[in-house]
Amino acid sequence: MTTMMKMTFVMSIARTTTSSSSSSSTTGTTQYHQCYHHPRSRQMCSSFSSSSSSFTSSVSMMTIPRKRRRRQKRFASSRALSSSDSNDTCANITTTTLATTTTMTTMMAMLLMMNFAVEPAEAGQITNYLAAGNYSFLEREYQDLTYAGVSLVDVGTCDGKQCVKVTYDDEKVPFERIMRVYFKHFDPKNASKGQYSEVGEQYKPAVYVNSEKEKTYVNDSLDKLERSRVFGRNLADNWVSNIPVLDAQSVKFEREQDDGKRNVMKTNPKSLEKLSKARDAQFDQLWGFVQFCYERVCGYVRFAPACVGECQEVFPEFLSRNSGVPELEGDVKITGGTYKA
Repeated sequence: MTTMMKMTFVMSIARTTTSSSSSSSTTGTTQYHQCYHHPRSRQMCSSFSSSSSSFTSSVSMMTIPRKRRRRQKRFASSRALSSSDSNDTCANITTTTLATTTTMTTMMAMLLMMNFAVEPAEAGQITNYLAAGNYSFLEREYQDLTYAGVSLVDVGTCDGKQCVKVTYDDEKVPFERIMRVYFKHFDPKNASKGQYSEVGEQYKPAVYVNSEKEKTYVNDSLDKLERSRVFGRNLADNWVSNIPVLDAQSVKFEREQDDGKRNVMKTNPKSLEKLSKARDAQFDQLWGFVQFCYERVCGYVRFAPACVGECQEVFPEFLSRNSGVPELEGDVKITGGTYKA
């Protein structure tokens, strides 16, 4: 009895497409290769090509031992009998593939057209100019908003005052947020002379706006901050008048030409260490936090503890953060934080 050897093989198909064109017609030819690998290092490959007019098939044998050639010849003969069926199948596969490719290409083109049709127009860029002492401090604060939609922060002078030029997408960063950053980093106490420990005309504050709506918001916010006494109860009345709100369209902005004076808070913060002390002290006191006990119950934390009343209308985020937390009145014992009573 003849023992049948179990033969395992793996079929790999490689496809190569070639094309030739002339002035009147284009003919495409696709070449297919099928290889059967025997466990004992024998390999048989067959190839067939398809074109618009005919299919051809050929069988080649490589590395086949002499004693097995007869068996392989019989195998090749049996494949020749079914070559017409294989060719028809390959033709159907090729036709289906071409049709699918055409359909996918059409669908992709339609999707791209739809995407361009519904894509919204690029949001407008708004530019404001803000002055509050040495421009390096505001420069750092607005650079921290680049993740949110601020696209450009530049430094220079605005009508002789040190200022920053802030360009941003107002659909991502509203004007109100730009101004809240400013309100946290300006000093109304010394606004008539300069800012913080910086004295001189070039350090005086100013806000440059683009519309009446922006101007109204700035003036109303300054009035609320004044009435709330967030900057201190001993502050002179009507300090708002020392912070002019001007037209950004008519500003004379002169860009800083010395690149060494840009990004100083990142490249050389020690050079501004003395000026930073007064700013940091005010920020910690007004916009930091406090830990305290109220009526012998400890563990309370309040953010921006001095911002109450109308101040929270300018900074609504503190209203939500401090929801349910007592104000610093009555039986209060401060246990930690940046705020000093």
